[in-house]
Amino acid sequence: MACSIEKYEEEEVEIIPMPSEDSILTIAFALKEVLDKYSEHILEVTMDSTWKTNTLGYEQFVIITEANGQALPLAFAFTASTDGTAMPGAKELMLVALLGHVVKQCPNINFTLMDKDTDEISAV
Repeated sequence: MACSIEKYEEEEVEIIPMPSEDSILTIAFALKEVLDKYSEHILEVTMDSTWKTNTLGYEQFVIITEANGQALPLAFAFTASTDGTAMPGAKELMLVALLGHVVKQCPNINFTLMDKDTDEISAV
């Protein structure tokens, strides 16, 4: 049975608006229950991504935090931007929107950990 993420919007997930850019398709969402429960207490987040780990070439991003010794996912983004046809800066704009949404929900963040990807670093 196929389902759409919109079915869960406002109950379990919040769809994160993404900038419209040529040659980049993105869907992003945040987990409402985790953000509602922990947002004021989150001081550190980690952003990680996949790279060439699936047959379609989609890149996937996750923003996580830690609470009580356990990792908590906050937001996800799935994008088809790795084929080289996206405009320069398109991936960075997408990451700015993703991180911006999390920062708006979690105003006390003072540390972000990520890989050495220059678009990820520039988005912060």
